[in-house]
Amino acid sequence: MTGADIGRLRDIRKVGDWPPGSLLGGLGEAARDGFLALGRPRQLAAGETLFTEGDRSTDVFLLLDACVKITTRTEGGRTALLGLRVCGDLAGEFAALDGRPRAVTATAAGHCLVRVMPQDDFLGFLRRCPEAASAVQRMGRAGLRPADGRHVEFGTLPALRRLARVLVELACHGRDVPEGLLLDVDLTRAELAALVGAREPTIYRDLDVLRRGGILGTDAGRIVVHDVRRLRGLAGLGGHLWEYEVPA
Repeated sequence: MTGADIGRLRDIRKVGDWPPGSLLGGLGEAARDGFLALGRPRQLAAGETLFTEGDRSTDVFLLLDACVKITTRTEGGRTALLGLRVCGDLAGEFAALDGRPRAVTATAAGHCLVRVMPQDDFLGFLRRCPEAASAVQRMGRAGLRPADGRHVEFGTLPALRRLARVLVELACHGRDVPEGLLLDVDLTRAELAALVGAREPTIYRDLDVLRRGGILGTDAGRIVVHDVRRLRGLAGLGGHLWEYEVPA
């Protein structure tokens, strides 16, 4: 099966399949279908970059089946994790909107399927579709707000804190289930380890710590967050950390 064939199959996902916090998840059928008709499909391997900080490309990426990490370089030369984008989201829209060099780097956290939309096609669609334009504007404003400390030098944090921070990001796109929030992103443990910047045995150990602490569970191999408040505390994103201790 070619990339184009896969792209056509992915494009007919039902609205309920898109995470509710994503761009596509919040659009009506006509606006969503209009986005899905733009550009061309592209597949990326884990670790492949969509675009790099400082470059002057202007393509916009619609994430069909993907988890992409957004990073920047700090003044100290370290890599800071600013956030994650998952299926139903856009990546790279700011450069298309303002024509300025890329401010961040976007990297595939696992195997990704995207649609690559040229700047002219993207902007033309926004002019034709007020609903889509308003949704992109809202998401742009949200993305420009300080991200709860996510710009902190990610690499200096302990592995458990980094894992908790990544899981909080993914929980923003979670789906309500009776047990909590299902992280509706298909990441292998190896991919999660790469995203956190830790070895796989460390990820297995820390996931077990969170499970034993009652913060996480699993559902058909996927992660369910039982206690978002405690997870945020462990991530350093609110409250006093000593309130959120889990078993060692």
